[in-house]
Amino acid sequence: MASIHRHPNSRFWYCTIGIPGRGQLQRTTKQTDRRKAIEFAQKLENAARGNVLTEIQARKVLSEIYAIRNPGETLPRSKARDFFKSWVANKIRETAPTTGDKYSRAIDSFIESLGSRAEVDISAITARDIVKFRDKLATHLSASTANLALKIVRMALKDATADCLVSANVALGVRPVKSAEENAQRRPFKLPEIKRLLRAAHGEWRGLILFGLYTGQRLGDIARLTWQNIDLARARTRARYAQDKTTRSNSDRCTAAGIPFADVGQRQSEATAVFESVRNEKSQHTQQSVLRDPG
Repeated sequence: MASIHRHPNSRFWYCTIGIPGRGQLQRTTKQTDRRKAIEFAQKLENAARGNVLTEIQARKVLSEIYAIRNPGETLPRSKARDFFKSWVANKIRETAPTTGDKYSRAIDSFIESLGSRAEVDISAITARDIVKFRDKLATHLSASTANLALKIVRMALKDATADCLVSANVALGVRPVKSAEENAQRRPFKLPEIKRLLRAAHGEWRGLILFGLYTGQRLGDIARLTWQNIDLARARTRARYAQDKTTRSNSDRCTAAGIPFADVGQRQSEATAVFESVRNEKSQHTQQSVLRDPG
């Protein structure tokens, strides 16, 4: 049974608790109040004598002890899901729309990877969770995309550390993935491959693929096109792209190549996305499913 005693050279009460299979353990309670010192000792012993002390139970006991030690205060905490949702919402407000979209996709994927662990306290997130997320992305996305998502999660946990919600950034020790394929030269799709993609494509994905074929634009850029970028009279597009990595400047590009507008649909308001349903999908996962099962 837990007991307390005074140390001759300290003003605090000390507790003695029994640890199954380990004998007795003595620790200072940092309490001068005898009643609070006994409560402190009993909570420690009850946790130690349970059949299984899970991580969640341990954190709950720690939170209760913190409240005893610091009256009127609670241990800073936040559910993983709540923290990451709040963090990405702030980033969307602070960054350009395209950057905010990248943050949002990465965080949504991480929360999905956590599963039920998204409901635990963020301090319970471990390096194993980060590695699992990284490896899951690497199985169906390029190494560079997986590493970008890893970097975004690392940024979020850095802010959690600054807010004293976690004691350390567990993502710092997780190394980026490497792929030999990244160093290989990419080749364009061959005509039979494009035909297979078109057979497998559904809805607006057919028009999006044809846009890529006729203009050479990246699928992500095409998905972000709005009707104000489309010149129906001349069958061409005009769009402003994000900063170039070498020139650090925005650029306007005009593409005219007999674009098949018949496969796009009816023109909407200027601000409406040309491929609205594709833009609203989790495009990375949808794109990969089309490429994996091209009919």
